[in-house]
Amino acid sequence: SDTLWHQTSYNAISPTHSWWCASESTDTYENGTGVDQSLVSPPIDLTGAVVPVHVMFNENFNTEPMQDLCMVGISSDGGATWTEMRTDSAACSGTSNGWTITDCDLSAYAGQTIRIRFHFVSTSLLRNNMPGWFVDNVLVSASGGTINGTAYFDTNRNGVYDSLDVPIEDLEMTATGMFGSVSIGNNADGTYSFSLPLGTYTINDTDNLGGDWIHTAPSSGSVQVTLNSPGQTIDGVNFGNWHQYATISGYVFSDSNYNSRRDSTEP
Repeated sequence: SDTLWHQTSYNAISPTHSWWCASESTDTYENGTGVDQSLVSPPIDLTGAVVPVHVMFNENFNTEPMQDLCMVGISSDGGATWTEMRTDSAACSGTSNGWTITDCDLSAYAGQTIRIRFHFVSTSLLRNNMPGWFVDNVLVSASGGTINGTAYFDTNRNGVYDSLDVPIEDLEMTATGMFGSVSIGNNADGTYSFSLPLGTYTINDTDNLGGDWIHTAPSSGSVQVTLNSPGQTIDGVNFGNWHQYATISGYVFSDSNYNSRRDSTEP
């Protein structure tokens, strides 16, 4: 009928398919009437769950910014009422810039039976000729962990992040594991953080620095990390990079006698 949510092989991070709120015939969510539709899970029994409890999923959205919203809701009364897990329209509209992992904390619902809904709303009839929202690999788990690290310029090429080194920002960090491959950009201070279900992951900094850069730590450019206990945090998964460089230094000084050189008395 007019229901846009459906399984598709058009774009997925899992091997075969994802869920998509859009039309296969137009590759958009333009339907002439606006969209207010939900993909709702079957009941999920958390009566024996021990906190922390999370739902993690892959998503990929491209919608009208601040207008068309990709909301995630939780119900503990069979769907009679819903609590939205993310209400910041800037965070759940516009573009996700490809596939990403989203993590919502369900710890408040431990001991209950819940449903999860993926609720897509277009607030107007305009600018709906966009790809919409893909959802994949939905996992409710009472077990997950965090992998943290820093990407840095390895000044002395010793493979260790030390005081001589400078963080590198805007690198694409990738985690490959049970969710496929998911990438995030690191921060201005070089740091990155992945929140992931328990399992084994290969972490690497995607080579977008250019061909003259060399991986110094790890030399292969990737490292395998295993999260094996709930709430586990693994720090220090760092990535060193180096390339040939030169240093230019000098002084800015007050030339009090106007002789165009820095004398010993001039600060």
